[in-house]
Amino acid sequence: PILEIMGVSAIFVAITTPINSVLQAVGKERLPMMILIVGATIKLITNYTLVSRPEINIQGVPYGTLLCYLVILVLGSCAIVLTTGLKLKLHKIYLKPVICGILSSVVASYVYDLIPATNSIKILVAVGFAILIYLFTVLLSGAICQSDLEMLPINEKVLKTLEKFRLIG
Repeated sequence: PILEIMGVSAIFVAITTPINSVLQAVGKERLPMMILIVGATIKLITNYTLVSRPEINIQGVPYGTLLCYLVILVLGSCAIVLTTGLKLKLHKIYLKPVICGILSSVVASYVYDLIPATNSIKILVAVGFAILIYLFTVLLSGAICQSDLEMLPINEKVLKTLEKFRLIG
């Protein structure tokens, strides 16, 4: 259970990195640090509150991390909107990738439980399925577009194939 919550937290950690980069790029290099301090304070308060309860104890730490990075994500997104005037398409930026990640996690969990093999083999197969499901759902949902793919060092044939099947616009 602890690792499951930390896995969700990792999503927010990954999303906050480009948000901080954008804020630094637009000349607000101190703002990400201030937001991080707010998040860290929330994490400390949450950890202290939850860990001090004997029935929760160490199980409360991932919730502090999750709350910390969720606050950093929200504050950073608001700061980008306020400082740049940019209109963020929240469903495309956050909701679609998160739903794709949840679907891939569910598939990985079921695949892991279904495979009668050693743990290391089960993990490799489950992660492989999760990657495939994530890539498929990201393309199918439109969470990734052609300009995103053009930044990657992939073959021109791959782009044309994805266009042919209308997986990118």
